[in-house]
Amino acid sequence: MNRSALILVLVALVAMAPACRGRKFGATGRPGETFLADYEKKTPGGFSQRWVAYIREKKVRLSNRTEYFVELNGERLGPYSSLSRAFEINEDGEHIAFAAEKKGKWVIVVDGQEKWWHGSLGWADYRIYPFLGADLVSVFVGGLSAAPERAAILQFSPNGEQLAYVIDLGEDHRTVAVNGAAGPEFQGYSVPLSFTPAGLLWVGFDGDRQQTAVLPGKRLGPYDASGLVHLSSNKQHWGF
Repeated sequence: MNRSALILVLVALVAMAPACRGRKFGATGRPGETFLADYEKKTPGGFSQRWVAYIREKKVRLSNRTEYFVELNGERLGPYSSLSRAFEINEDGEHIAFAAEKKGKWVIVVDGQEKWWHGSLGWADYRIYPFLGADLVSVFVGGLSAAPERAAILQFSPNGEQLAYVIDLGEDHRTVAVNGAAGPEFQGYSVPLSFTPAGLLWVGFDGDRQQTAVLPGKRLGPYDASGLVHLSSNKQHWGF
């Protein structure tokens, strides 16, 4: 190939590059790969083989306010007045969720769609590792602070079809919702939220600290104390 022909080929490849975003590469590229977004080492976010999410901040001119955005697979969501700092991704990486404050309420966003709105959510402190996940450290009651380790409590079912999260109803009333449907109210709750073959299992407690295990349509207890939920290796059996 002469020099002129080579230059024309390179120009054509450069012109085609923007059109490759979001497309699977065939025999001329890496088989089975899909380009989702550029990698940004210093930008907080989360990712799976299906999703790339980045947290963006923007100072509002002539104001002390900061607007927050989530850039999901290259699409910008927001603006939000505040943002939970951890993304929840289900086991196979096909679904992603986060919580954001908008118009005075908190909205649960799933796969880029605003789903359920609430006045306040349940929060926890996490130890967050960039792009590697988040380990729960402690649970607290109250609003979101500016600490980057603070995030709403979200938990996908293994298949990603259900999302559980905590709602703070105020005046010592809290509950856990699944896909927007709230469960019974308690003064407090314990984490983690656990999906079992029988459905979501969570523990609520009242002022006497008696603990009640809650399953869909069923309650166990009350107990003086309870431990963590354990699943068998095939996830067909569970106990606590």
